[in-house]
Amino acid sequence: MLCCNKEWQAAAQVRNGARLSCLSAYTNHTLKSSAPAADKSVDPFGNNIKKLVGAKGGGTTISHGSFANVISRWLKRARVPHRGGAGGTPRTYKNLFTHITQMFNDTGASESAHKVLQSIIPGLLVYARSVGAAVEGAPKALLAGDVSVVNVKAKAPNDDYHKNKPPVGTKQGEISVGYWRRAKRVDDLLRGLLGTPERADGPMVQALKQYRGGRELVPVASAFFAEMSSDTELIAGLIAAALAADYIQFYPENAK
Repeated sequence: MLCCNKEWQAAAQVRNGARLSCLSAYTNHTLKSSAPAADKSVDPFGNNIKKLVGAKGGGTTISHGSFANVISRWLKRARVPHRGGAGGTPRTYKNLFTHITQMFNDTGASESAHKVLQSIIPGLLVYARSVGAAVEGAPKALLAGDVSVVNVKAKAPNDDYHKNKPPVGTKQGEISVGYWRRAKRVDDLLRGLLGTPERADGPMVQALKQYRGGRELVPVASAFFAEMSSDTELIAGLIAAALAADYIQFYPENAK
């Protein structure tokens, strides 16, 4: 492997679960992070760097941001309007639920309550209403005609890869359920202020139900084995359908 460039060498070592030679001089060095974590030192396999959070240039932040931007750029290329990401208009989505979250200013909410609010901010908002019917007999994209809340996630390498369940699929389900629970938690925190009946949907749940009935999309990508979840496939299908429709518009309907 001495004849190979460093990037190829590192990729081959990661793929085969070998120690990374590029980290040999840095093994056991302390990683600086503002987040509480048990693994704050450089390990020979680079796992702790890949899942580092709370640090500028941390692996999780880079993986998450890169994945979100790739999706956004392809959505832009397919002319699918969306908010957030490098290709979104606007690139921010932070005021999506402002009309609800501003109510917390009147409740004297705790710091933990505000953390719940921060975790409810989505990654992308995709307007697929412009993506129309099936093309050349192919099925219509499942997301076509909808507006979808997208919560992009990156899967860090950990013990999940030693379990029987698929790691990215499992994380997709966990994040989706957790997001819904946090939405209900927001409503619970506002229930006393608004006088919402105990079993009735509050403003946060009502807002989420406007987007595919509250079904959040959670595309998950693994920076370790390049795995992607089923929601990623749904978004890819939407992009493919939009690109195909854009391409064939210049041809007669009976063209094959």
